[in-house]
Amino acid sequence: MLECIYAEGKVIVGYGAASGRNRLQEIGGTIHAQKRHFEHLGLPMHRYFCGTLNVDIKPLEFLPLCSKLTLLNVKWHPSRAAENFSFFDVTIHFEELHCDALVYLPHPETKVGFEEQFPPMTTLEILAPRIEGIRTGSRLAIEAAFGSIRFEPYRAGDVRHYSAHGSLAFVEQQPATQTKS
Repeated sequence: MLECIYAEGKVIVGYGAASGRNRLQEIGGTIHAQKRHFEHLGLPMHRYFCGTLNVDIKPLEFLPLCSKLTLLNVKWHPSRAAENFSFFDVTIHFEELHCDALVYLPHPETKVGFEEQFPPMTTLEILAPRIEGIRTGSRLAIEAAFGSIRFEPYRAGDVRHYSAHGSLAFVEQQPATQTKS
């Protein structure tokens, strides 16, 4: 039997960029724009809502250890630099529902121009199907396999950077080639 770890959290309002609710409406949000690139690189996205479920797990923080998948050099927007993303399997427990989902982790070192929007490690950004009844303030539990991520007490002021080197899988999107007409 697989050993698991748990964290309890509360759904909070995000920046609205992932869903396109408040920012990047012209592209339908970042998840919508990234979706086809993720699928091309082997991550099925059909079951996930085009936005993130933001879960505050304070007084804990999320420490990535070994991702399910890491996608490198993803050029998802023509005017933005390529980014790296890691994904971690989790299960959301909400009331009587148990739902498989993914922690979505854009690597901060490749998120040029969004530094002020990068959530603290006390906030999990989760890709999940639309879940009936979940709203801002909902309490839920997050379950993850031991060794994939770790939850530990939040230490204000610590700056951490995620390195993809501990990941199980690496997939790199090749830069698009330009042809002259």
